Amino acid sequence: MNDRAAEVDRPRVWHDDTLPGVVWMQGVASEYRVDPVDEYVIGVATGAVGYLLQRGSRTRTVRAGRLVVLDPEHAHRGTRTAHGPWHARLLVLPAALLWSSLDELPALVRTTVDDPVIDAPALRRRFVTLHRASQAGAPRLERECALLALLDDLVPAAHGERRPSGSPAVATAVEHLRDTFTQAVDLDTLAAAAGSTRFRLLRRFRAELGVTPHQFLTSVRVAHARRLLAAGTPVSEAAATSGFADQSHLTRQFRARLGFTPARYRQAARRGV
Repeated sequence: MNDRAAEVDRPRVWHDDTLPGVVWMQGVASEYRVDPVDEYVIGVATGAVGYLLQRGSRTRTVRAGRLVVLDPEHAHRGTRTAHGPWHARLLVLPAALLWSSLDELPALVRTTVDDPVIDAPALRRRFVTLHRASQAGAPRLERECALLALLDDLVPAAHGERRPSGSPAVATAVEHLRDTFTQAVDLDTLAAAAGSTRFRLLRRFRAELGVTPHQFLTSVRVAHARRLLAAGTPVSEAAATSGFADQSHLTRQFRARLGFTPARYRQAARRGV
């Protein structure tokens, strides 16, 4: 196996403090799958080769240099073209963690994306500059300002539509799930804590966040496990500390989101940049 083959689908992964729970990735990909969970993925093919993007029943070619924004509303899959694997820089935004950590959400995290492929060279350059700034350890204020401004400006470029907001019951439910994510919870308990009925809370929660309370809770747990794994915590310990029933449960959820196992993620994150 040559060095290039060894690099494929083994991205470099790192975390920083730009926003809570963000994950940065860079590497050579031959395929990926993003299931409809509460995460936004922003990426660009940075080499000379693009890839095939499948969203629902539609498949299109993403040319090198195009910016792509994947939202939680759709399943997405990327596969190589006849030209082979592609180089990419990616940013994963865990919406659950942002909902539970920030007083005001970036515009993109309240948006459903109409067209994931964005032909906006200026925005693509800003994203790549920001990605490199994280990789180089640029000052936090520089990264924060650049990312929040980019997330606002991506909304019109992606023809996004804002989700409704403002329910106190949902805000309370989010707070409850954030504070008790390692514990078992049922919808009756959550609705009582939020001062709502089960069905009203579920409907409003899905309308505002785009996911169910269970999906939200799982994503908070996965985000917590990511941080532990990046710090070198063993997979079994990360699973137990993050509220998963066992290591296999964490592995299933992890693969559904990133396409590889917690062990590989831990290894990639420890390699760093």
